[in-house]
Amino acid sequence: MALALAPDGKTAAVGYGDSVIILWDVDKGFERRRLIAEEHTAFALAFTPDGRGLASAGYGNKAIVWDVATGRERGRFGAGADTFCSVSFSADGGLLLLSGYDRQVRLYDVAEKRERLVLRPPTTANGAAQLSPDGRLVETATGKTLLEFGLAQSAAFSPDGRLVAVACADERIHFHDALEHKACGKLATLAYRTRSLAFTPDGTRLLTCGEDGLVTIWDARPFRTPAPVVELPGSALDAVWGRLAGADARSGREAVAQFAASPASAVPFLRDRLRPVPEADPRRVAALVRDLDSDDFDLREKATSELARLGETAAALLEVAARDSPSVEVRRRAAGLVTRLTWRYPLTGEALRLVRAVEVLERAGTAPARELLVALAAGAKGARLTREAAATVERLSR
Repeated sequence: MALALAPDGKTAAVGYGDSVIILWDVDKGFERRRLIAEEHTAFALAFTPDGRGLASAGYGNKAIVWDVATGRERGRFGAGADTFCSVSFSADGGLLLLSGYDRQVRLYDVAEKRERLVLRPPTTANGAAQLSPDGRLVETATGKTLLEFGLAQSAAFSPDGRLVAVACADERIHFHDALEHKACGKLATLAYRTRSLAFTPDGTRLLTCGEDGLVTIWDARPFRTPAPVVELPGSALDAVWGRLAGADARSGREAVAQFAASPASAVPFLRDRLRPVPEADPRRVAALVRDLDSDDFDLREKATSELARLGETAAALLEVAARDSPSVEVRRRAAGLVTRLTWRYPLTGEALRLVRAVEVLERAGTAPARELLVALAAGAKGARLTREAAATVERLSR
């Protein structure tokens, strides 16, 4: 069986080991809708963050994303694995994570319906994989695995992303602090082979579902640990800032944790280094693109440098130039700029640092941290930093 709880806690999706998925009204206990997919058996289910979509994965070499209101398919994802054993969405619903019995984890762009990353965890076991609510564990920015839990049959993150529950082959539920990377305790299950886990919207309870169909509700509060507060000395801030840009995922996570535990010193430090991304003037970008075809080499070089300084907000217009311009020189230079300016996965350097800095502000949770997030969210709409900050502000407002 498979079980998922909608973000508002009002709808439960249950897969019964065949092609039928039933959506239940949690409060009144009646059936709202049936989803039926031929040649598809749901072993794992996940609602989109807005609760309007539902992903099902299992037998059938695919995952299906459904429209909850109409019962129609939105799209199909996955290839390569005969069976997918887990599925989850990123916080903005833009990414879909699938893990299969081929021992690979695949990350898909939902809107474009294309594969973005393939992760190959260093394990020989088939297991579950989950995206945390903020989309950073497994760290999608680098494609690196941050947490592993042995022979995991199912896993679930609490809505705030701090606590992760893992059903393992020892018939126990293991709880871990996802941010501090430490065990918080375990409990023995009543069901046979727990296959699905789901936290309630407030994160205080955990629902488990076994192959025998038994659903149990557990109190998850005893497994939560308080976040540490250890202020960093001023002399250490630059070094931690440097590690935010590092390719080593675990070192980067430790840097995030150090900053988040030092909000009084870290937030002012970040305020001096983070700025909302300014909007690019389309007329200015168009003029610079024309200069890319100038007979004057120095003017072409100057236009290229100025477009690079405008950053990713100029990327959309450059993509058009790289595709449609009749000038070979414009297409060549524009294509090179698009490659430089577009945040591509896995992220590196400054792009990676900005994503982790936003996480620091989210985890710090102070009023000044939220004020900085709101300011960053007001930047240029197409910029990744703006989108990251806006998604974080939305999560914190729930």
